[in-house]
Amino acid sequence: FGNEEATIIQPAIDRLLAEGNQVIGPCPADTVFLKARSGEVGGVVFLYHDQGNIAMKSCFFGDGVLIYTGIPANVVSVGHGPAYGKAGKGDDIVIEACEFSETFLKLTPYLSVVLNIDNDHLDYYGSMGELKFAFKRFALMTQFMIFANADDKNTMDVMYTLDRRVRTFGINNDGDYQAVNVQEYKPGFFEFDLKEWSKVTGHIRLAVPGRHNIYNALAMCAVCRFVGLTVEQCAAAAASFKGAGRRFEVYGECNGAVVVDDYAHHPTELRATLTTAKELGYKRLIAVHQPFTYSRTKMLFNDFVDVLKIPDIAVITPIMGSREPNDPSITSAKLAAQIPGSVLVDSLEAAADWVKQNAREGDLVITLGCGDIYKASKMMVADKK
Repeated sequence: FGNEEATIIQPAIDRLLAEGNQVIGPCPADTVFLKARSGEVGGVVFLYHDQGNIAMKSCFFGDGVLIYTGIPANVVSVGHGPAYGKAGKGDDIVIEACEFSETFLKLTPYLSVVLNIDNDHLDYYGSMGELKFAFKRFALMTQFMIFANADDKNTMDVMYTLDRRVRTFGINNDGDYQAVNVQEYKPGFFEFDLKEWSKVTGHIRLAVPGRHNIYNALAMCAVCRFVGLTVEQCAAAAASFKGAGRRFEVYGECNGAVVVDDYAHHPTELRATLTTAKELGYKRLIAVHQPFTYSRTKMLFNDFVDVLKIPDIAVITPIMGSREPNDPSITSAKLAAQIPGSVLVDSLEAAADWVKQNAREGDLVITLGCGDIYKASKMMVADKK
């Protein structure tokens, strides 16, 4: 936590300890939930830094389908916004699992979904081989069925080594569930026909932008069809899902420019988000990026340089080290120096001020990162509310 968050949270922790409560952490929401569910702890109070750790897949399952169709499932995903979690009354739970520090290996799911395996968290795993091995262990802990993205090579490298039930989904490769006749019905928004094995069974139209969300929708359809929902229920749910906090979340306007915030912090995520943003038809795209952790920025430096050339203007803030000590060998200045026309600022306040002075009507401004970059978006629109 930063100083601001610690000032708020520490008194609450002290009060809970004084009352004889146990503090568990740091650990993810899914781990704490399962501790409470098993009776290991009697009740749970969540204290977390609200950075909006949202995966679109769990939001599709939670708000988009299970809640929409009345299935009383619980949904756990730490964050904020319209679709970060729901407390149902049934015995089923949908959990957003995170691979960082192998926390997802504390789960034994009945069904599991693997959307992709990216070269992330290598500061912990050390190599892609170790990361893939962790995903293999996760898959082997799945009790019944694994749903995997047939278009993601790293994912399929793992799936081919398993002696487990696997169903696949994809766009380009033949999966058990495939999006065919993909169309962009308006800039940045997609619809497609759902093919299950050899038969087209329905039509899906997404209410959230981005081609990458086709994969999220396919994963949703694959799982929900498997558990007995109709194609019509899946289609209605996809059409009703309007997005999650910190995933292309619109904050307001600054000088007539639309201001959006997104949690993307890995080059693959940045590319998907920025490509979507470029397709929306705005005159200029201004990306304000806060690099997260020195090790990731250093290890994927060339990838970050490449992807941050997509916007018309890239504004780069200081690296947020988070759990890592300062590494003077990697800086935002080095990153900005490789990106033509980029703007280097020394704080979130400076980033917001630059946008206020330079953004104009017809622009799309998007803040990017999993740290506290969303605060800059709030500053940009503060005088307009």
